[in-house]
Amino acid sequence: MKRYPKPGTFFQRLSLAFLALAILSSAWALPRVQAEEPEQTWYSFEDIHGHWAMDPILQMADRLGLSKTDTSFRPDDPLEGPVWREWVGRLLPRATPSAKEGPLTRETLVADLRQALSVTPDVYNPHFRPDPMPLDLPPRGTPEFQIAWDGLSWGYLVGYPDHTLRLDHIATRAEAVQMLSRIPRLFDRAILLDTSDAQAIFQAASDAFHLFKAVDEAILPRWEDAVNGLFQGGFRRFWIDTDLLHADIGFDTAQMKALYAVEKADGSGITWAVFDLSFRFRENQWWIEDFTVVETHENASESQVPRWDSTWIIGTEVDNP
Repeated sequence: MKRYPKPGTFFQRLSLAFLALAILSSAWALPRVQAEEPEQTWYSFEDIHGHWAMDPILQMADRLGLSKTDTSFRPDDPLEGPVWREWVGRLLPRATPSAKEGPLTRETLVADLRQALSVTPDVYNPHFRPDPMPLDLPPRGTPEFQIAWDGLSWGYLVGYPDHTLRLDHIATRAEAVQMLSRIPRLFDRAILLDTSDAQAIFQAASDAFHLFKAVDEAILPRWEDAVNGLFQGGFRRFWIDTDLLHADIGFDTAQMKALYAVEKADGSGITWAVFDLSFRFRENQWWIEDFTVVETHENASESQVPRWDSTWIIGTEVDNP
């Protein structure tokens, strides 16, 4: 018996074949979408290799929004005002840097960063002291001196190998980046424990308490009486705390509060006192030249003893934190 295809079956198959052919043809007809190239992750500056500022330039490139495709940074070119404003604005958004358009002097950069840090929260002034002092440091008592000293104290102003600052010279792009590269670390509280006047004053306050060192001879008897009064009856441990964040540290004078606490050997509590210390820098170190006892408390619990910035606990049963 002769079989015939069911009505519509042949035409259905033919239609499906044409549909498949059309789909395949359209795939070839569509334009190919090229795969996106991965974003370049390195900087291509060819003129910084071997340059003294290569490290800070690469360190700050991303923070300052430098181009990854530019092949030239021009590190020794004069720094122009618009470039400086863009860089400072990225790093310290609250700053209001110089509105000058042309090349800027090193003093302008230092003054701008001084203003920027004064309005930026959560920064720590380490109070660095250059050694030796720059040969061309402006005369004390002048605005120029204060601008320069603040830059040296905060650490963003760096002199030349010949111990000069050359604040009146035009700043280069490399010098500007070098200054800016020293700003991010000021947000780390640990910088207060770096080698600086802040750390040196804390050390002097500690040595004066338990070693009777770093105290001017003129006040030493009065100092010994005040400190020995805290240790009467023996002790199990003692600690020293300093209000570094609110210390007033200048070129050769400083003012800071220190807390001295002594835990009695018989377990009767803690005797603690707050001292207001006046320092002077001489003979290449800080000395306590005067003090006043602000307040004294006896038989206090440890929770009643205030804490500030840097606490040293000394004793046989408690290690330094």
